[in-house]
Amino acid sequence: MKKKLLFGILYFGQGIPGAFLASALASHLVLTGQVSRETMAGFLAVILIPWSLKLFLAPLADVFWGYRKWIFTMPLIMAACVLAIPNIGGNMDLLFLAAFLCNMAQAMYDISVDAIAVSVCKEEETSSCQAAMRVGEFLGKFVGGAFMIYLTTILPWEVTCSIAGIVILVSGTLFPWIFLRGIPELHEATAGIREAFKNLLSAAKKIPIPAIFLALCANICMGLPSGSYMPWLAAAGFGEGQVALA
Repeated sequence: MKKKLLFGILYFGQGIPGAFLASALASHLVLTGQVSRETMAGFLAVILIPWSLKLFLAPLADVFWGYRKWIFTMPLIMAACVLAIPNIGGNMDLLFLAAFLCNMAQAMYDISVDAIAVSVCKEEETSSCQAAMRVGEFLGKFVGGAFMIYLTTILPWEVTCSIAGIVILVSGTLFPWIFLRGIPELHEATAGIREAFKNLLSAAKKIPIPAIFLALCANICMGLPSGSYMPWLAAAGFGEGQVALA
């Protein structure tokens, strides 16, 4: 039960920043007229590039620092990026940099969480821990997306960003720190950087090409509506409050 709670919390903290950027930030910028729908769609597509680089980032997480340090450090970066958004204002270059850095930190966080799951979960625990991860991720995306959009209808944008940053910080560092202390069986990777990339290439050769193609198609299909569904609702006549409550 403790492991399921741990991984549920870890994925909860991971789900908040991505949903905040793709939903709350996107809808705020478009509905306030700061950017067009087309610009926001391209903006989101580019800042999500770090997730496509996870294959090459994974060896870095394996070799440098250790998984615990990545998990405790990355939420600090994610929270800082979200807290900085109101101060950036309409400077799209700085906003892009903050969002890209936030997604890079989120990708490294995700890699480290998955590595810890592989390290500590027994075979009979895998399915239940995976279920806990998905539930935690869904709740995190709900809080970072729908709930934060709702908060923008009753609170100033600056306050909403502050709340989002604090939630990311607490759920991403404090709770994992409490639970990770009680898992002594966690083993960090000990391979060197050259060996880590060599193992990566060796494993990649065993993946069927059709599987890679299907995975890419699935990710593309999931990402296509992310930049435009909120503006479409606004264009259909739904106000900001109605969109948030939906």
